[in-house]
Amino acid sequence: MPDLFDSLNKPAAASRPGTSQGAANRLPMFVLNRLRRRIYEYIVACEPRGATCDEIEIALKLMHQTCSARVNELENVQKKFFDGIQFIFMTQRERKTRSGTPAGVYRPIWAQELEEQKDWLRTPKSDSPQEKV
Repeated sequence: MPDLFDSLNKPAAASRPGTSQGAANRLPMFVLNRLRRRIYEYIVACEPRGATCDEIEIALKLMHQTCSARVNELENVQKKFFDGIQFIFMTQRERKTRSGTPAGVYRPIWAQELEEQKDWLRTPKSDSPQEKV
């Protein structure tokens, strides 16, 4: 059954033909769309916790360059791909990667309002009802 990813018929524009983006432009569109779909579906499956690029790489057994490029396309911050559609967004939260460096956590764009309503970083106050004994 066709879905939104099947309608994405243009790869991201390559800034230089020899770059990894140029290599992606040489891949068949169905391969790129399948990768985008797998990554998006994994992020959705991780709700509400979200996923880092490193976690996606591990779970889907992808190379970093392949995974991060597709994540950047799905995030689409500058609205230069897919007629400006954003599929995911980076939250304010971070988690450690395998190498111990902090990495941003991604969630589906439809969860953005939920993210803004919840303070994920706050430590519970001792006077909160959940903390009282």
